[in-house]
Amino acid sequence: MFKNALIATGLVGLVLAAQPAFAQDAANPDVIVQHRMVQYSDLDLSTAKGQSTFDARVRHAAAAVCEANFGPHPLSEAMESRRCYRNAIQSAQRTMVARGLTGGAVKVAAR
Repeated sequence: MFKNALIATGLVGLVLAAQPAFAQDAANPDVIVQHRMVQYSDLDLSTAKGQSTFDARVRHAAAAVCEANFGPHPLSEAMESRRCYRNAIQSAQRTMVARGLTGGAVKVAAR
């Protein structure tokens, strides 16, 4: 299993949501990077409900890209998956704050 490294990149247009879920890492062509789009243009992020819905979407995307299977498996894999999951959520939240709470999408990725 490749070491998970999580990044949440800046806001991206909705057109990227239709692109394939896997792409090669340009710096390391042997590594496959998995992406998930987190849409939030339909949410009012100035409300608790909108923020809660966004957080749930980010958690779901982070679990998907980090292969967050919290069931029984080797400890090293569980620790890496959880670290990736936490970093994904934190990065997406930082991206939202840095960009202002405007409509669009956040791309969550892991390799």
